Amino acid sequence: MAGRVLRASIPIVLLVAGAASIAAGVKFNTHEVLAQIEQKQSAPKDLPGGPSAMWMQRGTAGQQGPQYIATWLKETEPQLIQEVTVGGLRLAEGGKIERTYSGDTPSLCPT
Repeated sequence: MAGRVLRASIPIVLLVAGAASIAAGVKFNTHEVLAQIEQKQSAPKDLPGGPSAMWMQRGTAGQQGPQYIATWLKETEPQLIQEVTVGGLRLAEGGKIERTYSGDTPSLCPT
């Protein structure tokens, strides 16, 4: 009788341990990804002439596009799988993972 209980409990313990290992790997396993993040622009300072004088200060600074800085992000396995699926990651030189886009995640549908 004791042999049957022991024989039945070993596969159950192994199944629970395997499921816990998979869940822990998905939740806690992260990889570093090189990404281009949009840099926030600081608000313009007040001019001596007041807010109405701001139109005079328009130049090339107000017409520039967003500025991006390179940074390393830690992403989980499900996030990496989703980004690889839509073509958002590539393997760079030296074995590092790099994003191929900046801003929003690309879409699978081209339209």
